[in-house]
Amino acid sequence: MLPSTAASKTALGHFRSRSPEALGRAVGSVVLAVTTYAPIDIADGGPELVAAAARLHQAIGHTFGVAELPQLTLNGELVWSAWEQCQRPAVRAWAASNGVQIAELPASDG
Repeated sequence: MLPSTAASKTALGHFRSRSPEALGRAVGSVVLAVTTYAPIDIADGGPELVAAAARLHQAIGHTFGVAELPQLTLNGELVWSAWEQCQRPAVRAWAASNGVQIAELPASDG
């Protein structure tokens, strides 16, 4: 991640509630290094890829003071409640085709 050239601070956020919501704290223009390593075959796109992405995801969140970002687990699962309704069909299809489990999948959505 590189700092914004148009603003003095950079923050994490989302638009899930249809309005911007910041997460954690904003950080200044210092370039922060985040690194993770994992022996995976990216072409496989399975749980190992999700687990590696979750490690990087969490490290980025920690940089902004967020203890845990909810979309991915370190066990290589997707967290159903963290995905918007409009994204869920694509998330479910990708997970099914790549052997990735979805945590918290309600029976009504299963």
